[in-house]
Amino acid sequence: MSEVNRYYIGVFGGEAQARVCLAGLKGMIRDGEGKHFTLAEDFDRVTAERDAALEEVILLKKGGQLLVSDRNELQQRLTAADELADLLLGLLREARQHHGVMLMSDPPQDAWKHHRMNERIDAALNANSR
Repeated sequence: MSEVNRYYIGVFGGEAQARVCLAGLKGMIRDGEGKHFTLAEDFDRVTAERDAALEEVILLKKGGQLLVSDRNELQQRLTAADELADLLLGLLREARQHHGVMLMSDPPQDAWKHHRMNERIDAALNANSR
């Protein structure tokens, strides 16, 4: 933000006058003897700069909220994908274990069919396509 000159109107050194307030003069001006003011154009300029900065802060906060929302959505999608990968890996391991194996029952049964591997794989793949 740019500098704003402050002015003093009042008694200074025994005379009524208006002066720019400088750092060294502050000690010489006694409280209650006069008034401090700024020029309207300085005030308007600094107010506009402040308003623009506040608007930028608001936009940045909104952008941050959108990023958090996007991150949460992506995290949910990643979690669902991880769960599906775990399910499919488990089915793949089980399918490998049961492929070509006959259960020793009367009558002998195909382990693949007994454990309903086709149905379970289809169910997992259909759940993913939704």
